[in-house]
Parts: sequence; structure tokens; C-alpha cells
Amino acid sequence: MSRLVSVLSVLVSATRASVGSLSGRFQIISLRSTTWSIAFSILCLPTLTYAQLAVSGGGTGATSLSGYLYGNGTSPITASATIPATASSFTQLGTGALTRSLDAKAKENALSLLDYCSDNTGVTDCSTGIGNWFAEGVALKKALYIPAGTYRAASQLVWNLHPIASTGINVFGDGRAISIIKFDSGVTSPAWNIVGNDTPDESLDYSRFENFQVLGSIAGTLMAFGRDDFNDAMNEFQLNNLFIFNTSTNGSAVALKLNYFLNGLVNVDANGGGFNTTTNVGSGYAALYCNQCFMNTFMGSYSLSGNGIYLSNGFNVTNTFLNTDTEANTTDIRIDSANAVSNTWVGGQISLATYGINATAGSGNKFININNAITGTGTAFMPNSTGVWLETPNFNNVATPTLPASGTAVTNTSGQKVLVAVSGGAVSLVKRNSTWLFAVTNVTVILEPGDTIAVTYSSAPSWTWTPIR
Repeated sequence: MSRLVSVLSVLVSATRASVGSLSGRFQIISLRSTTWSIAFSILCLPTLTYAQLAVSGGGTGATSLSGYLYGNGTSPITASATIPATASSFTQLGTGALTRSLDAKAKENALSLLDYCSDNTGVTDCSTGIGNWFAEGVALKKALYIPAGTYRAASQLVWNLHPIASTGINVFGDGRAISIIKFDSGVTSPAWNIVGNDTPDESLDYSRFENFQVLGSIAGTLMAFGRDDFNDAMNEFQLNNLFIFNTSTNGSAVALKLNYFLNGLVNVDANGGGFNTTTNVGSGYAALYCNQCFMNTFMGSYSLSGNGIYLSNGFNVTNTFLNTDTEANTTDIRIDSANAVSNTWVGGQISLATYGINATAGSGNKFININNAITGTGTAFMPNSTGVWLETPNFNNVATPTLPASGTAVTNTSGQKVLVAVSGGAVSLVKRNSTWLFAVTNVTVILEPGDTIAVTYSSAPSWTWTPIR
């Protein structure tokens, strides 16, 4: 014990000379440990006190602080002082970078939905907040950001893009399984409708929707672009990495409907209400419903509905479908419009359905290297092939029909280019599409899909139909 006292005496003597200069600088240090307090008492250091640093913040003119400020080796600041400009400003890196306020820097970013609806758990109705969020995005011409979470909408959303018709809007989330707009059941159809003014020749350009999910159980359309009367053309829109899921099993349920949609890019996963694997029947009306679509590029998957991809109404012309996955529908691809012309499917799959391609109208719709996976009792890959051109080397849909009565026309409904070889018998006339070709037997005729052939004879010949690869 005597040695400890001697050591402490030496330390006290050595430090007393400098304590006076340090005493002022230790006034705001708070040492609450009893052990250290005893130790400092033994060393005869001055009593240490604690002072709260109060800083005002937020709101216009919040530039003052009170209390004591240390940490940079300078003299203490007492009472109130002005916060330096550098504390509330932002300067980007690099030569020539300008100094801006933090407020302006923060507000240049996309408008977050959380700034207008604080609940991202799907409990609170965000319909009003979503409307305000959209209105500000239009007014400020800023992108709209959907942070991760679920945002509930108990009312229909109608977004009129007329004020930004020539510039469009960008709406994006954190991922199609992460950022979700969820509609209550019973919301008016279309639950989310993106439109222009209902006046002829309205043209809306360049909007983009990507990386989020739209979910609901709507006995009608969940998400629609454009009006049913085709008064608002949607030009060069991009729908990318969206998951549009209408879980309704109602016969009129549609996941995504496109009205007068032009030269766009559509890469979505659109699903209906379900699929019965025993009967090969899907629930709902359509996963993708195209009403007057021109020159678009489609990718993605379209499933769990009455029709996977449905071309109907208006003019559906020169669209390209790249590696689309259509499966688990009553009909994977349905075409029933006479004005569905020159659309092309390249690659992709047609599977798990009652019917693969069911085309009862249209012309020049080509399918190239499609994987046909339609199997099972009561199913048919192509029950109707009006206007279909099938160029799939590993698929043979050509069967030689029975030779009809003399002069009766037969249509090539195989969807493939066919070589018809007529031989034997006594043939006086062979016509293709009502045009006289030959007046002899032992001839061959090439039929495109939809062409007709008629053979006039006094003694029946034989014929064979062979696909041309």
C-alpha cells in the first residue's frame, strides 16, 4: 500500500503543472463510472462535469445550435452560433462541380411512394397516396419509385398521361417479387388503367414501367393500357420485368390488356387464376389480351388462363413474339380477328393446354421453330390454322386428305407448305386457288398454307401430301 501511495504522489506531482491548462477542456466530459471517478480523485484531477449539446434541426432557418462544441482542437463555442454552409450543402466530386443545397440534391431523385403512403405492409389503403404520388410525378416530370413492400389499393387507379403525352413517365420498383401494388377484390375494372384523353388521335409516348408486381383478384381486367375505343395510342412504351397476376377465376378475368399499343417492348409474366391439369382447362379469359397492337416485341410468359396470348379486335399487325412461354391455358395462342396479319412467333414453347394454336381468322401469321409440347387425350396442337404458316422442322402436321369428288376444292389447313403429287387416273384439269394449272395427270403442285387445290377427273387419280421443309 505504501508503494502505491508513493507512485501516486509522483504522478500527482508530474501532472499538477499541466492540469491547469487542461481543466477548461475537460468540462464537458462525463465519466459516469464510479471506478474511474475514484481514480481521478486519487490523482487529484479537477472535478469533471457533463453538458448536453442541443442542436436545432429541420424546418426553414434551422441554422443555430447551443451548448459547447469540441472535437477540432479549437476554443469552445458557447451560446448560439451559425452552422457553416458546408454542413447543409452538397458538392459533387470532380473539377467544376457546383455546390448545391442538400434539400435540392435530395429532391432531384425519383419520388418515392413511401413519401405519400407510409404503410408498405399492405394493411392501409394507399389509393389516395398513390394518386397524389402520380400527380406530383406528372407535375414535376419526375420518375416514380416503388420501394420494397406491398401497397394496398382499395380503389381503381386511373392514370391520365395527357399532360406528359410527349415525354412519358418512368415507374419502377425494386423487383417484381419485392415491390407490389395489391388491389382489393371488387375494385372496378380495369383496376389500374393507364390512358390519355378520350379524344381521337391522342398520342402518348415513351413511358416505362418496370421491376414491380401488380396483384389482384378482379372479375375483369387487372391492368390495362389505353382505352377500348382506341382513342389514345400508346407509342413506344416499355413494360419490363413486370409480374401481373389476376388471381380471379371469373370467365372475364384478364391479367394485362393492351389497347392501341404501338412499337413497344413487353417483357412480362402475366398469369390468370389457375389451371386444371386433369381437364387442361385454364381459369379466366386471357393472360395477355391484344386489342389493336402494332409492331411490338413481346417476350415473357403467359399462363393460367382461358387464353395465354389472345389477338382479337382491331388491327393486330407485324408483332414479334420472341421465345414466349405459353402454357397452362385452355388455348395457348388464340387468333380470331381477320385483321390479325403478319405476326411472327420465333422459338419459345406451346405446352400444357387443350389447344396450342387455335386460329379461326387472320393471315400470314408465322410460327418458326416452336417447341410443341401439347400431349394428352382430347388435346390438339392446331385445331384451326386459318392464316397460320408453320415452319417447325420437327413437327409434321400434314396428313393426306381423301380425294374429294371431281372438281371439288380442298384447302391446305396444315399450316405448312405442302407438295401435292397427283398421279394416275384420267385428269383433265388441276386448279390452285381457282387458277388453271394443268390439264394432264402425273403433276405436282405446291400449296402454301390456306391455298386450295381442285382436281377434275373422269377416272380418279391418287394423290399424296408431303410437307416441304
